Amino acid sequence: MEVVGAKHFLYFQAPIKSNMDIQSILKESFTGFPESSKLWVYQASQSLSPEQEAKLLQRLELFLQDWTNHGNQLKADGKFLFGRFLVLVVDESKVPASGCSIDASMRLVKELEQLLEIRFTDRMMLVYLSEEIHSCPLQELPAEVHEGTLIFNPMVSTLGDWRNSWLSPLHKTWVRRFLKANNPIFSPIK
Repeated sequence: MEVVGAKHFLYFQAPIKSNMDIQSILKESFTGFPESSKLWVYQASQSLSPEQEAKLLQRLELFLQDWTNHGNQLKADGKFLFGRFLVLVVDESKVPASGCSIDASMRLVKELEQLLEIRFTDRMMLVYLSEEIHSCPLQELPAEVHEGTLIFNPMVSTLGDWRNSWLSPLHKTWVRRFLKANNPIFSPIK
């Protein structure tokens, strides 16, 4: 497996064969940030083309240079991972992210959605690992998705949570509860 990367961009040139591939990338990302750092994950509704990735990275770089809270520069970083995930992180130990700075990040995401003609804010999209990264609407699960399927959980909110539970078996995530009522391939919640 060869990993290619620039400061804010990582992707695999070979299919991902296990969550160990991903776990090693997570441990190496955002070094210098404490585990308690605030983190946001935005998952693209589909893989981006090289042209879309270039536009995203250009815009991300500009955003990170100017991301402030009431005029104070945030200690922040961002990455675009695996052709699918925009991840933003802020070390709040010196300058916290507040309403204005969080709003600015949401404006960036909305701008990227328009610029790239792709969704990053659809929380009803399940992104999962099955040799490759796939996605589907929660209401249209393919037969290969089961309780042990590794899913990317966009609800993690700290760097520590992201490293430890972003990629988790479906039965250990919020998705399990949602899907039980709507999908006969899952057993009832007990």
